[in-house]
This record gives sequence, C-alpha cells and structure tokens, in this order.
Amino acid sequence: MKILVRSLLIGFVAASVFAQTTYEYTSRQWEVEEWVEEEEPVNEFAGYFLVGFPGQGDFDLYKSTYGVGVQYRNWSWDPFGFALDGGIYRTEADSSSDSVLPEEKGSFDGDIIQYPLGASALYQLYFSEEWGVTFELGLRYVFITSNMEYTWKDTGEKEDVDVGHGFILVAALDGDYALNEAWRVFGGVGLQQDIVKGKLSLADEDLRDNELKGFFARFGIRYIF
Repeated sequence: MKILVRSLLIGFVAASVFAQTTYEYTSRQWEVEEWVEEEEPVNEFAGYFLVGFPGQGDFDLYKSTYGVGVQYRNWSWDPFGFALDGGIYRTEADSSSDSVLPEEKGSFDGDIIQYPLGASALYQLYFSEEWGVTFELGLRYVFITSNMEYTWKDTGEKEDVDVGHGFILVAALDGDYALNEAWRVFGGVGLQQDIVKGKLSLADEDLRDNELKGFFARFGIRYIF
C-alpha cells in the first residue's frame, strides 16, 4: 500500500512538472510568434499627383509639368527603407524661350512626355500612429517622347524637335497623415537634378543638352499592407 501511494505521489509530481514545463514552453512559443508578427516588414503602395516647375537657371525651354506616379515602399530595415517608382508626366514647351535658339529666329511649341523609372533610399525622420515625415533620395532614368515642334519665323516652316532620354537625381521630403490603420494621405516637395543629359536636336542640327532640373510638389495616398 505504501509503495502504491508513493508511486502515485511520484507520478503526480512528475505530471505537474511536465504540465508546467509544457505551459511555459507553449507560452514562450506564442510570445515569439507574436513578436515575429509585430516585426514583419511594413509595405506600402502609393499613388500621387505631381506638379513640376522646370526651367531653372539659364534653361527656359519648359514652363510647366503635370503628371501622376506610383510607388512601392518597403521598410524591412526601419527607419530605413527603399522604394520603386514610376510615372508619366507631361511637360509643356515655352514659346518665348530663347536659351536654345534666339527668339527672333522662331519659337518652340508642343510638349514632351516623360516616363521616369527608378529606385530610392528612404529614411523615416518621424513616425507615429497619426503623423509621419520621410526623406527620399533616388535615381530615375527618364524615357522621353517628344511632341515638340520648332517654327522658323522667316519661312514659317515647322520642324520636329528630338529630345534624348535623361538620367536624374531626385530628393524629396514628404509628410503624411493617417486616415486609419491602412490608409495615409501625404504631400511633399522636392527637386531633381540632371546627371546625364539627353540631346535636343532638329533634323539636321544638334542644338544643346536638354535639362530636366527643377522643383516639384506632389500629393497622394498610401495603402499599408
């Protein structure tokens, strides 16, 4: 009888220890899984409208830019991240330009369509449940389709203007506001600077390097997933 009671006590203690160990292990496993869930990278997809102000310095061929863009962002190394960006912008020619050819010879009209495509490095300067501020520095290869013409004043003859593709550096500062956990609206300002310039040319004459440098403002909405 004593042996039976002792065996039951030993079995009870062993079962208690096993149950406690299993509980602690399961609890820790849940904590690890919850931590992994909380630490998953945050992804964002954004759409935005852009207004550009080209023609800085001694280059006055363009007078306005309007367009739309999309951007994917990843914050795997928060507060650092990266972005992939693409867009389509329309840039209107300035008919009173005299930085490419003298105004008394003729005038430019029409526009160019830009298709910028590239990537950026991101740094989150500030982030909360409601507000955020992000700095972006990136590179874009800009494919260009030209719809510009040059009209000679003395003959009235029109010539198509060819515009080569370009490569630019982009820097921007955006602020955003949370509508809810998944959606945030944003707006910002930035500048772009030429790295590799395309060529401006007529059918039988190279004119000068094209310049895309200038300032811009943009606003849009982001979806976090």
